[in-house]
Order: sequence, then C-alpha cells, then structure tokens
Amino acid sequence: MPNKLVVIFSFVFLAIAPVYAASPEQPNLVPLDQNSLQILIDNANKGDANAQFNLGECYDKGKGVPQDCNEAVKWYKKAADQGHMEADYNLGNAYGNLGRWQEAIESFKQAIRIKPDYAEAHYSLGVAYGELGRYQDEIESYKQAIRIKPDLAEAHSNLGIAYSKLGRYREEIESYKQAIRIKPDLAEAHFNLGVAYGELGRYQYAIESYKQAIRIKPDNAEAHYNLGVAYGKLGRYQDEIESYKQVIRIKPDDAEAHYNLGNAYDNLGRYQDAIESFKQAIKSKPGLAEAHFNLGIAYSKLGRYQDEIESYKRAIKIKPDYAKAHYLLGIAYLLVGDKVSALEEYNILKTLDAEQAKKLFNLIYQ
Repeated sequence: MPNKLVVIFSFVFLAIAPVYAASPEQPNLVPLDQNSLQILIDNANKGDANAQFNLGECYDKGKGVPQDCNEAVKWYKKAADQGHMEADYNLGNAYGNLGRWQEAIESFKQAIRIKPDYAEAHYSLGVAYGELGRYQDEIESYKQAIRIKPDLAEAHSNLGIAYSKLGRYREEIESYKQAIRIKPDLAEAHFNLGVAYGELGRYQYAIESYKQAIRIKPDNAEAHYNLGVAYGKLGRYQDEIESYKQVIRIKPDDAEAHYNLGNAYDNLGRYQDAIESFKQAIKSKPGLAEAHFNLGIAYSKLGRYQDEIESYKRAIKIKPDYAKAHYLLGIAYLLVGDKVSALEEYNILKTLDAEQAKKLFNLIYQ
C-alpha cells in the first residue's frame, strides 16, 4: 500500500468580524409608547432635527416601531442635513447595516469634520474601510481612534485584524496584546492572537491564547476548533481529539470538526473511530470530498478494499479532477485483482497528474 495520504484542514482563520462601537448616548430619550411616538413622528415631519434624529433611532433599534434600516437612514439623513451633531455618525452606522459602505464612509468623514476628535467615528470609519478592502486606510482610522482614546480596546483589537489582512503578523500580535492589556477579558483578542501565532508557526503560544478565549467564553466553538488544530500541529493527538469533541458538543453538525477528529484518530491508529468520524462528517456535509477520500484511506488500513473503492468513487464524483483519489482508487483496484479498472484510472490520471500516473503505471506492470 502507498504511504498514508491525509488531508488536514488548515487553520480556520476566523478573524472575528469588527464590531461597531456603541453609538454615543444621546440627551433625548427615545419614546416607546404610541402616543409619544406619534408626537415624535409629527415633529419629525415638521422638520424638527432632534425629532428626526430620535425617529431614526427608533427605526434603527426597533423601539416602538419595527426595525427598519432604510427608514433609519431616511430620518438620520434629514437630521444630518440640518446639522444635527450626532446624526452623521448614526447615519454611517445605518448605511453600514445595509452594506452601503461607501456612503457609510462619507457619513463618518462628515461626523469627523464636525468633531475631529470623535473616536467612535474614526473607529467605525476603519470598519467601513475594512469592508471595502482598503486595509491601509482602515489601519490609519484605528490609529486615529487610539490617539484620541488610547484605552479603546476594540480599536486595538480591530487594528490587529487589519494588520492580519496585510500579512503584518508581528504588528498584529502587538495590537492584540495591547487590547488584552486594556481589557483582559476581550475574548476576540485572545482568539485572534491565537490565529496570529498559528500563522507564524508558534503553536504553543496559539494554544495558550485559545485557552484564554475559551476561559472567557467556554462555548466558543471556533476557539475549541483552532485549539484542536494547534494541538495537531504539535502531535498532541489526544488533546486534539478532546478539543474537537468540545466543538461537536457545541455544534453537533460541524462537518470539519468531525473530519479533523477522524484525522486525529487516524494518527493514533484508531481506524474504526476514524471511520465513524468521517461518516459523521459526510452525514453533515455530503459534498465534502476530502472526508470521502480519507474514509477510503481508513478502510484500506483495515483491509476493507471494496469499501475503500466505493469511498474514492464518491470523492471523485464530487471532485472529478481529484488526482490523489484516482491514484489510490487505481491501487485499490489492483489489490482486489481488477487490473482493467486500474488501467482506466491510469488513463484518467495522465491528464491530471503525470507523475502520479507514472507511479500507478509502474505498479500495474511491476
């Protein structure tokens, strides 16, 4: 048999999506009862900027009316056009909620023109730039927010995310560390710090960071998952297994966790357990070609060659150009004495991977 071919999922780089800073508290209370709401609507229609702003907040937050971001934009814009101090900032957030990022940028810029040291506006401007892939502008915006509010932990954390998008991992790490110094229980910063360490191959440090994220949020499935990956990179397969089991406890249908659990079992020679895990992965995600492929490998180690063949066939049905699957399928055919089918795989392989085709040809005619 050939050497084991195990497909390992790479690190799941879930740089937690930036979260908008909370809107500054407003001096005007948002009314909730219908009578006050009707008065507010009447005043807004008469052109009262404060009423327009507050009505925008009602629609923005779903207070007294159904939440409606388009209506929020409408009323925030009316208030902003009249020079309301906070309206441009909230308008930018409302545009962001609608995915209208360029308009959000213009609104945040206007908020900053009115109030240059508006840290939250610089922060949210950074979020908007990030959504449009303008990562250097994103970085500069977070730096401005930090200049104004050095202890704004979320800005340091999101600055790290922006650095990660440019592959500037060491600066990314320092940003997360700064966020953690300010706010030790910021789980996202610990998690993303683990991701950054993983990118640099510093898996023990990654493990410690993921553990901190889990300490703060015990049911953080992504942290358990990446912890498992880090353990696997260090050959700590039993710890890896326990981490994926935690993922599955939280998210029973997580196909990738079942899949990687199968790989970990395989690394410990627990082939029947590997088979069951790959089957669970396939049950959750039938189109996961790698799970069918590795299921075939596990079957081969138990001498179940017909089951192996069927697994490779399913992998190939999903991914017709899966060269490794064609190669091992050809070998499996040889093991059951089907030279004709092995030759068919060789002919397919010639157009996919000449080197593997040559290896299979030599095995057929050795």
